[in-house]
Amino acid sequence: MLKFLASTRFVRILWSEYCVQNSVVEYFRTDESLEKWNSIQEGLELKIQNGLIIPNELKILLSILVKPIGGRIRHFIKKMYQLDYLPNHFMSMIKWTILGIIDEKKTAEAIIKDENLRLNKRY
Repeated sequence: MLKFLASTRFVRILWSEYCVQNSVVEYFRTDESLEKWNSIQEGLELKIQNGLIIPNELKILLSILVKPIGGRIRHFIKKMYQLDYLPNHFMSMIKWTILGIIDEKKTAEAIIKDENLRLNKRY
């Protein structure tokens, strides 16, 4: 269980990297094709496979978690922001449970405090 918790946290950190966040913002601001989203996920999986010096068993677990966590992020952005405004720092506002699920209440509270978001979108 501890390995799973640590792995979900690590994959969330990978999704929070500056270049990945920029790719996600670009995805939502342009075409939103499934092919482009898959490209972002595959980039993270390649980073895990080729860029990390960890046991193969752990690489497999981390790679498996990329898509479900990315899917949660994508779904949440579509639901919460409705694509009107997506700040570059959106990942810092997403709050997670220890099981790797987005805590929608805490995240909504963080978004409400975002002064860059228009009032009618905050409430």
